[in-house]
Amino acid sequence: SLPTYWFGTNYNAVCPKGSATSFNCTNSRQGTADSIASRLQLDLSQLDRTVNITYTHGEGSYQSCGSKFRVWNGNYIEVQPGDGVYKAYDVHQFPRIQWHAAKSELDSLIVYDVGNLYVHGIYVNIVHGEISSGQVLKSYLHPIPPQTEPNPFAFLVFKQSSSLSVSDATKQMLLQTTDLAAITKTLELTGPVALNWINVVRDPYAIEGLVDLHIADLCPYLETGALLKHNRSFIHSDTFLDVALSVTFNPSATTYTSCCSTHTVTAKKVTLKSLAPTYVDTADVRTEAAPTINFYKAGLISLNRVTDTYTLICIDPDVSKSHSPIIHWMVTNIPDGNIQNGQTVLPYIGPMPPPGKNHTYYFLLYKQSSPVDASTVDGYAGPHCQGRCLFDINRFVADNHMTLSGALWMIAHNDAYIRHLYVTQRGMDEHAVCHGVSGYSANCHESVVIVG
Repeated sequence: SLPTYWFGTNYNAVCPKGSATSFNCTNSRQGTADSIASRLQLDLSQLDRTVNITYTHGEGSYQSCGSKFRVWNGNYIEVQPGDGVYKAYDVHQFPRIQWHAAKSELDSLIVYDVGNLYVHGIYVNIVHGEISSGQVLKSYLHPIPPQTEPNPFAFLVFKQSSSLSVSDATKQMLLQTTDLAAITKTLELTGPVALNWINVVRDPYAIEGLVDLHIADLCPYLETGALLKHNRSFIHSDTFLDVALSVTFNPSATTYTSCCSTHTVTAKKVTLKSLAPTYVDTADVRTEAAPTINFYKAGLISLNRVTDTYTLICIDPDVSKSHSPIIHWMVTNIPDGNIQNGQTVLPYIGPMPPPGKNHTYYFLLYKQSSPVDASTVDGYAGPHCQGRCLFDINRFVADNHMTLSGALWMIAHNDAYIRHLYVTQRGMDEHAVCHGVSGYSANCHESVVIVG
């Protein structure tokens, strides 16, 4: 057995019965297949050679969970059986595959995800160990393991007794099955006679591949790492996000005057990114343009329905001389992922950052352990709170035994729309608000139209 693999002999110790809390513990052959050989369920006694596999890739970039990832260095990998551990991007290109075979020999190659029991490629009628000479029954799918622990991908060569002519019906069956024994029996293959495997772990490239194939959404796991880099009192070191949160603004067109200039805002769609900071114009995320909120459980997409109850809170922690943030929105007791059926304690209030510093606005989704009594919320806010006020989020979360499950954030600064609000809503002196603004004059009479 190979205890270094996530499904190995230490599986039961790492994953006690009933603890399938991550893909490292999702094992359909638990307790019966703790090695590569036992999971393949094949007779390996005929192995007499190795499959030569070479992966290469250059510099490049890719998208994952709405953000761009850059790979600065290329790679060249000559695969040795089980040697080393590689990221999914390292092996995303189709490799060069060869093996020793007599001139008269016809072979088949099957690429198999040993940990997750999934067929990644089937090639038949291969001449002289050159895969380019063969016929494709199932195109190669690069490794996209959901595990953070090493997961082996095997390349298995089988002998054919003669050239294969595969019917459409048989091909369709082969595309759907994950049973290696059934594949070899259907194609009447002998072996395997050659084997090699490479160990691969999850990375952002694999996460995007799982989303593209509609298998799983693991973006919250990446978001956890990004969130933990924020030095905030409400973000704890043991935070683990397990809910995919979506925040989308759809502001309508509007026109406003700021510092003697007329600004026209066009209708648009603003979706917060989960990994890269989203810088927003405050007019696009204004109070009247309250966002649409959607969320679902991370993991298998087929099982992502939300069944717990949640609280959504939006806060601005960049408040000078205060340990408590300003609260901008709260909806509690949200059932089944439907915020419309939650209890709105405080309606959404758009950003209003002061001059001189960017402010970050967090949308935080907390899983509740019990219903929240909305009448108690005032006890965590500043005295006589009306509209924007300080909120003791840490005490509120602790007292209600909540767990942070999803998070997104946006960054805003003091812009023309905020100066407009300072004058029209707060009644501040326009000369003081607009002092130093390019193009502003205390005696300005002509408007400049700005479209954005």
